[in-house]
Amino acid sequence: MIKLLQPKLYDVTSRPRIVKNRTHYLLFGWYWLFDLRGGAFEGVEDQVSPFGYGRGEGVDAGHGDPDWICAKEKPRYDEIFRALGPADGKVTGSAAKTEMLKSKLPNSVLGKIWKLSDIDKDGMLDDEEFALAMHLIQVKIDGHELPAELPAHLVPPSKRN
Repeated sequence: MIKLLQPKLYDVTSRPRIVKNRTHYLLFGWYWLFDLRGGAFEGVEDQVSPFGYGRGEGVDAGHGDPDWICAKEKPRYDEIFRALGPADGKVTGSAAKTEMLKSKLPNSVLGKIWKLSDIDKDGMLDDEEFALAMHLIQVKIDGHELPAELPAHLVPPSKRN
């Protein structure tokens, strides 16, 4: 689609400039406006691909892998978990909170991490839930966003149905 626009005195460039999916050309004192929509790559960013934008980063890390992404750092997280003094294989919210606060993340972010990590919603964390919480803390520290809901590939293996 081509539209003709009246010339503008303040813009004297004859080179194209791209503004929000459109290109403007100044030709013989008239602007030519071309819609740049569609094409060979339209919709590719929404398809499942390991090469898409953000794929393999943040909470998407480990998607499609046979192993749980948190298993890589779980031995380190297990040491911290044991140091918190779990009872019946779980740490209390207050015990986990002291460790989570060391991240210096805001309480609102830590609250969201807690809600995502406490899979069985019992107010306590077992070793896998704790490892997940520590993983999500690292994701946030690395500058990535947290999901509204926990993706299936992040659910601890023992909690998958």
